[in-house]
Amino acid sequence: MTEAPRRRLLKGLPGPPVHTPLAWYKAQQQHAAVGNADNWGWMISQGNTPHYLDATSPLQAQKWIAASHQWLQERSGINSINSMKGLDLHPLWHEYITKQFHAAHPELALPDTPAMRRPWLDAALVDVQRTRSGVEIRYSTTGLVAIGIHSGVNDRWILPPSLSWHRQHFDSYKEHFEKHGFDQGSGRKALEKWHAYCRKSINQPGGFQAWSLGDPFMQGWTSGRIHVSETPFSVVLYNIGALSLVDTFNAYPSHKDVFDYIRTHKRMDVLLEKIKAAQQEDPTGKKYPRSMPELPIAILAVHGD
Repeated sequence: MTEAPRRRLLKGLPGPPVHTPLAWYKAQQQHAAVGNADNWGWMISQGNTPHYLDATSPLQAQKWIAASHQWLQERSGINSINSMKGLDLHPLWHEYITKQFHAAHPELALPDTPAMRRPWLDAALVDVQRTRSGVEIRYSTTGLVAIGIHSGVNDRWILPPSLSWHRQHFDSYKEHFEKHGFDQGSGRKALEKWHAYCRKSINQPGGFQAWSLGDPFMQGWTSGRIHVSETPFSVVLYNIGALSLVDTFNAYPSHKDVFDYIRTHKRMDVLLEKIKAAQQEDPTGKKYPRSMPELPIAILAVHGD
């Protein structure tokens, strides 16, 4: 057996940079799942769903979150037989979950079935590829997932356009929750109307982007790529539940403060505890009006040198 020839470097020239592996940080709570491979990751959570729905309702998304998470995990291992990864897996993932959903609910598989009758997921895929001049970050997200990117001394915060829709329209329902809470009087009626209004607005003109299972591929998703040349770099993604740290519970002055906390501390347990404590303090929704008593939380972060 012949030994592979050693790589010769020209005298006086530095060798290629040696990078440490990417460091991933994850947090999830309630109906959410977060995972990663070496250089790509995902997050999935249940969209706005009434807490009083029966567990067998087709609007419940827990089953599809678990199925998606398992499918992605099976393709994230080093020895996976599937050589595709990251965003390249997106169409296959969509096809798999759509087939599973239609098999379980053929009555919802018709082309004219409205999105409001199907489960709603908030989700994201991100992958990070080294290039000769830095790092390329590719992402694909639904409309209620925020992205923060820090590179060297530059920050880029991408707040989802659907967040402004959510803020604007939810305000007209808040006063009912503040007076009566989720489950009494006009509070209960307002909650029912809010959930119905959200679902009627999914991927409609003037509405917001979301993944309603059974949609055509990429409907309700936004994709992009960003190249960064300065290091170290950090990428943070989080969903509507984590956005509540600012928008609902006033735990931080701005979303940039939350992103900066995750980027610098590289931990999320404190954030989860803040949300958990606020929800336990206000189980009826009078102090912190929100669409669900316990919000699904999903946070995914990656850091590299």
